[in-house]
Amino acid sequence: SGRLPAPLPPCAMAVARVLLALVAATAGAVVLGARVSPDVAAPAAEDDATTTSLDGPAAAEDDAATTPQPAGSDLDVPPGMRLLGAIASKSVARHWRSVEAAVASGEIGDRGTWKWGVRKRIWDYMEVANLSAKPSPAHLRNPNFVDSAKAVERLTQLPVFQQAQAVFVSPEAQTGSLREVVLREGKKLVVPMVARNVKVFQLIDPSKVDNISFASTFPGMEELGEALLDSNSTFVHVDLFVTGSVAVNRKTGARIGAGNGMIDMDYAILRATGAATDTTLVATVVHDCQLLEETGGAMLVYDVPVDVVCTPSTAVHVQRSEPVPQGVEWSLVSPERLNSTAALVRLKQELEEAGEVLPMGPSELRSPRPVRPGANLRRRPGAKLRRQRRSGKGGGGAKAPAAA
Repeated sequence: SGRLPAPLPPCAMAVARVLLALVAATAGAVVLGARVSPDVAAPAAEDDATTTSLDGPAAAEDDAATTPQPAGSDLDVPPGMRLLGAIASKSVARHWRSVEAAVASGEIGDRGTWKWGVRKRIWDYMEVANLSAKPSPAHLRNPNFVDSAKAVERLTQLPVFQQAQAVFVSPEAQTGSLREVVLREGKKLVVPMVARNVKVFQLIDPSKVDNISFASTFPGMEELGEALLDSNSTFVHVDLFVTGSVAVNRKTGARIGAGNGMIDMDYAILRATGAATDTTLVATVVHDCQLLEETGGAMLVYDVPVDVVCTPSTAVHVQRSEPVPQGVEWSLVSPERLNSTAALVRLKQELEEAGEVLPMGPSELRSPRPVRPGANLRRRPGAKLRRQRRSGKGGGGAKAPAAA
C-alpha cells in the first residue's frame, strides 16, 4: 500500500504518444472535417483529358477572381485522410493563416497569398483520392503522383525534349526517371543540389560518365557532377527546363509550386547568368487533377509560366500569356534565401563588383517543411544526448567535480 506504480518503459511511452496523436488527428478530422466539393480539384477524366476549375467555395459568388479566404472547408481536414496527411493539412492551414496575418500587418509583402487555397485543396484531394505517391503526404511539396512515369514518357516523346541538348530537371520524385533518360539520350543534365544547407548547380555530362544509372541518382549526381555557374565552370545553355508543380493553368501556363520559391529562383538564376534565355522552354509533369481551367488570382513578377504540361493521359502545349521572368528580382530576395543559395551569392557579388547597387528584400515567412513518417514524432527525452555519446561527440556522463 502507498507504493507508486512502476513507470512505463520507453517503448510503451512511444507507442502511447503515437496513439494519442492518432486519436487527436482523428478527432480533428471529425470535428473540422468538411466534404471535399466535387467542384473543387476534381480529377480530370482520362478519356477526354478535361480540366478543373478551383473557382468554387473559396471564391466570392459575385467575383470569381476574389482571393480565397481561409475559412470553412478551406481550413478543414477532409474526412478519410490518413494521419500524416491530416497533420500536414493542418500545418498548411496554420501557415496560410500566418501568411495572411503577416501581410495584413505589413510585416511582409503579398506574395500570392491566394495560392495557398489552391495548394491546400489540391493536396487534400490527392491524399483523400489516393492519387499521391511516395514521398507522402502530398502536402508542402510538388507532389509525386500515380502513373508519373507515364507523364514523363509522354514528355520524352515530344520534339521539345528530343531536340534539347541540355535539360534542367528538378530534383523531385516524379522527375526521377527523366534524369536517367536525359543522360541515356546523350543530353547534358543540369540539376540543383543542396550541400551543407547551401544550394549549388551541378552539370552531368554523359560523355564523361561510365555508369548512367548511378549518375542519375542523388549520390551519383553529387559525386560525378561538375560545378555550374561558377568562375571556372563550362558555360551551358539550358534548352528545356523541367519541373514538378502543384497546379497549372492550361490556358495561360500559370504555374503554382509548393510555396517555397525554389524552382522560380532556380529559373531566375539561370536567366540572370545567361544559361537560360527566351528560347528555353519550360515543361512540367503533373497528374490530370492538377491541370486546371482557372487558378483564381494574378501571378507575380517572379512566377515562372510553363510552355508544356504532360499528364499520364495527355500533353498540352500552352499558348502562354503570362510574362516570363528575365532574371532575379533582387528587391524580393530575402536574406535567408540569399544566404542559402551559393549561386545567388556569387551572382550578387559579381554584379556589385561591376558597380551595380542591389537592394535587399525583406525577410520572408518560410513555409513549413513536409511531414515525413517518423521524423515529426517527438523523440524520447535524452535521445539526442545518447546519439552524441554513441558517436563520441557528446559528454561521457556526469561532469567532473570542479577543482578546489
